[in-house]
Amino acid sequence: MTETQQQASPLQEPADRHGVAATRLRELLPYADGWHFVLHGPDRIQVLSYDGPVLAAPHVDAGADDAVDVLRAALEAAGIQADVERNCAFGRGVMTTLHTVQDAHRLIHTVVDGFSPSARAAWELAAVMRRLGFCAPEDLYAQAGTVRDMSLSLADARQVRAVLGAPDAELAADDPELSMAADALAHVLNEKLGGERIIVEAYPCRSGVCPDCGNERLVLMQLQLDQAETLTAALNRLKAS
Repeated sequence: MTETQQQASPLQEPADRHGVAATRLRELLPYADGWHFVLHGPDRIQVLSYDGPVLAAPHVDAGADDAVDVLRAALEAAGIQADVERNCAFGRGVMTTLHTVQDAHRLIHTVVDGFSPSARAAWELAAVMRRLGFCAPEDLYAQAGTVRDMSLSLADARQVRAVLGAPDAELAADDPELSMAADALAHVLNEKLGGERIIVEAYPCRSGVCPDCGNERLVLMQLQLDQAETLTAALNRLKAS
């Protein structure tokens, strides 16, 4: 899980390479155990781990007496140069300070290598959703070996149905009722992905429209690991609009 000091818009300027790496960390850390607060300046990236496992050493709690030493050794073993120190801004935490973009990318790879299969699947699916401009990739999370809460606007759902080979007739227009759109999407997903039954719920029946884009939403409540991986591979064939 993650908290951020500031809301970072997508950073495209090569000059802000630290900002780009920090954004990648912010997008990654919701799928890591524990809480992590990311901030960056022109010459550094900092990650504060607290209330749970420390970053890159998920077997050690941030509040443990030896957390700083264990994390320092883990980073050194991964070839990452960083300053590691105790920080009590949010309880008993550990602050990791990276001074180079290369070390930030090494940290990203180290964290991903430690992910469970479902956390990695959720992160990869959220990444392709973000690339395609889908509704709410940040809603996606991993739990109990599954990937949950994939939110789609109706436009997103049409792209999903198209990439899975749904007939053109189903994609011609929005269904008159949101529940009918949910049923149509669920039918395609279950037919093309197989495995355990996928349930698609239609909102705003309970929670209103998407707070980010203002669209009505269809939510895939739960995907098994192989279903999430197959869907990610299919969506990766799409080009960003």
